[in-house]
Amino acid sequence: MRRLVVLLMGGFAAHAFAQREAVLEKRDDRQVSITNNVLDVREFTPPDPKVDWKSTGEFQIQKTRERVMPSGKKILIHLGQPPMHPPDPLKPEPVELTDAELEKLKAEYIPEKFLSLSATVVDEQATLVRWSHAGKSYKIWSAVDFNHLRGLSRFHVDGQPYSLFMGIGNASSEHRNGWEWLGESDGPPDFDGSKVEYEFINEDVPDGEALEVIHALHEVYASKGPELKAAYGKRERENAKRRAWLEQNPPAEKDAELYLWQGKDGGLLIDDDPSAAPKVSRPSKQRLQALTDAYVRGMREKARQQKEDQGQ
Repeated sequence: MRRLVVLLMGGFAAHAFAQREAVLEKRDDRQVSITNNVLDVREFTPPDPKVDWKSTGEFQIQKTRERVMPSGKKILIHLGQPPMHPPDPLKPEPVELTDAELEKLKAEYIPEKFLSLSATVVDEQATLVRWSHAGKSYKIWSAVDFNHLRGLSRFHVDGQPYSLFMGIGNASSEHRNGWEWLGESDGPPDFDGSKVEYEFINEDVPDGEALEVIHALHEVYASKGPELKAAYGKRERENAKRRAWLEQNPPAEKDAELYLWQGKDGGLLIDDDPSAAPKVSRPSKQRLQALTDAYVRGMREKARQQKEDQGQ
């Protein structure tokens, strides 16, 4: 297994081959920030009961039809007047930027670098990470439990923005014979768990951006690891509360319901939550008649033109 040591010098990464892995420590001279809300984990609170729109009077039902699906489940289709609620507030007009302001934004813009990876956490001790760049595939063993990175999607390192998309799973090596089940000849290195480190599995070690993006991700963990681990733990506890509440309060089996009303263009709008729809009104009889007359005139003109073409 070929290992890589990464030396950070003045913000630039220089790397050389040695019998050491890449080890990172928290550095005050590296500006690392997480720009999505992965650290903001809300406490679970039971949801409010779902509103029954038939009982509020906001949706005046004129007719209800019942349809039975091949599965035997029923769908109730309610036809009525548009919901009676105030329209949404008007959105503010967009701010027009001057040419100078636009040029300044362009000059300050830094393109985001994207990383898509697959992570398999083994025994909650190490993570097998796979990713591709410019048509080549790479693999590392990381000492980071990538479960702690769940929900991380955007971050900055020294002003450079990155975005992350990750597929992740957990596996146990218990009762396994070798590592063929992971497609590897060897298991993870003997990481001691006290350092943020990783090492490459094969001879094809990346350079340039392919190395930069994976190294930047580990720099985030070297800087924000305790916060990410704490957020992951809280998220797991809140999810457990949610599952326990659902076990004690299973959703009642009920027929599906759809609400339909006539839109301003004469068609029908459909939604399972009429409160989310904009306030609409029926078109006037005069407008409907004008649309009908225009359609008839258009069809007659088309028929006349076809006859003239055939006569030629």
